Amino acid sequence: MTHHNRRRRSAPILAVLVLLGLTLLAGGARPAGAAPDPLTDPRPPGMFLEAWSLSPSGVDPTEPGSRAFLAYSLDRGASTSDSVTLWNYSDVALTFHVYATDAFNNQDGEFALLPGDADPQAAGSWITLSTNYVTVAPQTRAEIPITISVPKDATPGDHAAGIVASVPTPTVGADGSRAVVDRRTGTRVYVRVSGTVQPQLVVERMHASYSGSVNPMGGHLTVDYTVRNLGNTRMSARQVLRASDVVGRTVSQVEGKRLQDILPGAAVRQHAVLDGVPAFLRAAATVDLRPVAPSTGTTDDLPPVESYSAHAWAVPWSVLLVLVVVAAAWRIRRRLRRRSGPPRPGGGNPPPAPTEPPRVAAVR
Repeated sequence: MTHHNRRRRSAPILAVLVLLGLTLLAGGARPAGAAPDPLTDPRPPGMFLEAWSLSPSGVDPTEPGSRAFLAYSLDRGASTSDSVTLWNYSDVALTFHVYATDAFNNQDGEFALLPGDADPQAAGSWITLSTNYVTVAPQTRAEIPITISVPKDATPGDHAAGIVASVPTPTVGADGSRAVVDRRTGTRVYVRVSGTVQPQLVVERMHASYSGSVNPMGGHLTVDYTVRNLGNTRMSARQVLRASDVVGRTVSQVEGKRLQDILPGAAVRQHAVLDGVPAFLRAAATVDLRPVAPSTGTTDDLPPVESYSAHAWAVPWSVLLVLVVVAAAWRIRRRLRRRSGPPRPGGGNPPPAPTEPPRVAAVR
């Protein structure tokens, strides 16, 4: 085949490739700066829908603030002013719904906020924003002044809230159904109301259960309990869990989950498993609750370490099963020996039974 024929055959293929490339470019074209339609645009939403942040304003308005959250110490009836900065890092202008709401700990102990359609009833209602809706151009920021006013009847201690910036975003499910997802971000707000503080963490509803294994020395002690903040200050704590046998020896120990910023009144569920616990009839689980300073580094006097215990039966079922099998085998063997009777000398047939001698009548 000549080079001329090769070029003639490759020309149609090259033309098809060029046409396909032009078609793809035309289909993917978008006017510069135009906002993609979230219902039809194939780009992942995270490329621009989540490209924003809300943080406490800093000294330099061109940079995010150095404060991780907003924290204040105020008297009852007092107020203070501050501001938050809303940063739009996306490539399109976005309109944000900005609002304050109450904070709480969920069952896992995480800091959480009320849904957007729920009205705040506690510290979230103390915060007033200069605006609740703001449009921020791409790659720019907007500073939003805020005012925190503490009611005159507020209780002493710590109160928590959050300031949220959300963008309701239409989405399409795999089945074609449409919904609106409220994508939001925010910053925490902590307010310490002056007065007597009473830090107190306790363990409630502690329960222990034992699970044995084939190895009687390798059982598992499962512990479930609730940590509740009965005081009026935020509390953080370390947890150490210990398992001890029937004579009080520690046979297993683990570091529990670190509890961070547990709010007053919050209850956090805990679950832990201690391995290597022998089945010595009775086992005990102990939780040492060690308070530490919360994330804001308050100077409150921390309460002492408290210990809480629960017990569980640790029956060595595998050992008992072996003993039962051995006892059953011994009884069966004993019964068989009784049925067979004493051994017969010489083997063979048994000797005939003795007969009485004939009686002879006396002659007179």
